[in-house]
Parts: sequence; structure tokens; C-alpha cells
Amino acid sequence: MTPAEKAAVFTAADLALEAARAAEKTAREAGTVKTTQAHETALAAAEEARLAAEAAEAAAMALDADEADENPDVWEAHLSGVNAADQARRASALAQEVGENPPAASEAAEAIAHRVLRIPTLETRCSDTLDFHDLPVWALKAALEAAFAAGCAHTDA
Repeated sequence: MTPAEKAAVFTAADLALEAARAAEKTAREAGTVKTTQAHETALAAAEEARLAAEAAEAAAMALDADEADENPDVWEAHLSGVNAADQARRASALAQEVGENPPAASEAAEAIAHRVLRIPTLETRCSDTLDFHDLPVWALKAALEAAFAAGCAHTDA
């Protein structure tokens, strides 16, 4: 094994571990903050960790198995890559699960905005005509009452 091959495996392993830490962090934040944006960030981190896991595993598997039996450095590099890939896959799965399950409050807010206020989405679209709406006070009152009712129903359940 050349020093460049060994460095490539350790670099891929380091990147996979970094992606795993980022995915775990965003999954925790999405579970705490409970916003749609946090869940989207968790999904993006999950994909990044998955790709890093694939790269680390590919680098580890590219090493010569026969040489690994004879050379502990090759074996160490192989194990580092495989272990980092496993860790990144677990973090990716966690972030994916959190990201795919948006909070109930966000879903209720989206539904109320759509049903009561006739606003198609609460996502920021970076356009004044799409992000700002003229609403009568009775529509706001109806939306607030619907949100209150949804919150009461949620706590009773």
C-alpha cells in the first residue's frame, strides 16, 4: 500500500465521521426546534452522511485484502474506513428518520394557512408577492381559533 492510498482511506474516513457528527447534530436540532427548515436540513445532512459513508467504504474496500493480512497498517486503514462508513450510515439513518417526520405543529400550521387563509405554503419563497399576504382581520381570527382548537385537540389526545 502506498502512502497516498493510506492517506486517501484515512481522509475518506475522517470525512465520513465529520458528516456523521453533522447529521447527528442536525437530527438533534430538528428534534428540538421542530421546524420544517430544521427537518429539511436534517434530510440534507442525512444525504451527505450517506454519500460520505459510501466513499469511505469504497476507499477501504479498494485496499488489497492479501496485503492486509500481512501488513497491520493496511488492516488499520481498512478498519478505519469501514467503521467510519458504518457510523456515517447510522447517523444518516437517524437524520433521515427525523427529517422525514415533520412536527405536528408545522403540519397543523400549514393546513390552517391553506384551509383558512388560502395561503398555499408557509415556506419562504424569497418573493414579496409570494411571501406577504393581505388578510382581513376576520381571517386572522379564524386562523388563530383553528390553531387554538388544534392545540387543544393535540393536548387532549
